Amino acid sequence: MRTTLTLDPDVAALLKKAVARGDRSFKDVVNTALRRGLEAAESAPKPRKRFVQRVWPNGGGVFLKSPQEIKQLLLDEDVERFLEVTRRQSPPVRD
Repeated sequence: MRTTLTLDPDVAALLKKAVARGDRSFKDVVNTALRRGLEAAESAPKPRKRFVQRVWPNGGGVFLKSPQEIKQLLLDEDVERFLEVTRRQSPPVRD
């Protein structure tokens, strides 16, 4: 296949050096360099998808320091829910 390439000056200089080192033609040097580069690109490990840790708010920056503290918070929440359900189920008090 015939094609025209515009090479960066540094790439052209490297190719010319490679031609000057041996008895190969410019065409052979370019084809060999392209083959090696393309084979390396195909066999290179594909970049892994970036892992993102999802974080949810914890109640306005309150940090729990112990299992006892967690237990107390859960107990308080259970008591609040119980009182709420009890209020809904109880008949209204009349004076």
